[in-house]
Amino acid sequence: METVITVCGNADQACPMFPGQMNRHHWGFDDPAHATGTEEETLAVFRKGRDEIKRVFEAYAEGRRDQAKTAQTA
Repeated sequence: METVITVCGNADQACPMFPGQMNRHHWGFDDPAHATGTEEETLAVFRKGRDEIKRVFEAYAEGRRDQAKTAQTA
């Protein structure tokens, strides 16, 4: 395993430790399950969380691709 990414609340402290060297990241996101309001308002909160997670993970993946390209040319 090369990378462990946790995304919820106390997962950074509660998740088990993994042996060896690895990239470990914790990106906390608001839990949309706590959203209140109309169905439409609640759905908007879930969509906002989905979009935020997508942006963060796509940015992370792009950075990893850039690292791989740099390593190949070095």
